[in-house]
Amino acid sequence: VARLADRVVVAQHSYNVKTDPDSVKTVLRQQMNMRPGTVYNFDVSGTTWHLTGDDAGRVFILITRSQYPLRFAHQCLEEFQRTFVAKVGDKSLKANENGLTRTMSTHLTKLCAKYDNLEELDQLTALNAKVESVKITMQENVRQALEGTHKIEALEKSAEELQAQAGVFKKQAHDLRKHMWWKNCKMKLIIAAIILAVLAAVIIPVVISSQGSNNN
Repeated sequence: VARLADRVVVAQHSYNVKTDPDSVKTVLRQQMNMRPGTVYNFDVSGTTWHLTGDDAGRVFILITRSQYPLRFAHQCLEEFQRTFVAKVGDKSLKANENGLTRTMSTHLTKLCAKYDNLEELDQLTALNAKVESVKITMQENVRQALEGTHKIEALEKSAEELQAQAGVFKKQAHDLRKHMWWKNCKMKLIIAAIILAVLAAVIIPVVISSQGSNNN
């Protein structure tokens, strides 16, 4: 780990191989226009250098064999950066040359050992992929369940609306039956009145005529 401002290496660690500090110094002396969060890679004599920087002006360097899988190198570099910042924080912005090497030694040894075991990393990657797949499946199930709940709520709402409409129809039918009953009653009364009028028109003259005959 180095500072871009003064090119000071504040911490370094080698695992199962010796690293030439001068080569690191040579790289740091180059004009480096690094975008924070971007990983840069280049090959040198059978090794691959992986570099990334942050907003605080620190540069993190990881050197691996050229055959080392790039995806694991980037994972290691990301975890390296995260672990370093969590452990020493802003101390690295003022530390002297190799001032944090001893502080980070144990953490970096464990980190290197972890990423040196490719078989275990592959298994871990496969496991993480399965976990991610299960998580996606569960999220889809939850989404479908929520959609099902929304559909049930919509059906319940429709049922309530139909029930309300049925109540309206029932009342309208009752009112219609009542109206028709009164209409039928009126029709019957009118017919009865007509019949009575006809009977009166027939019977009254007969009665009058009969009374006149009796008088004679």
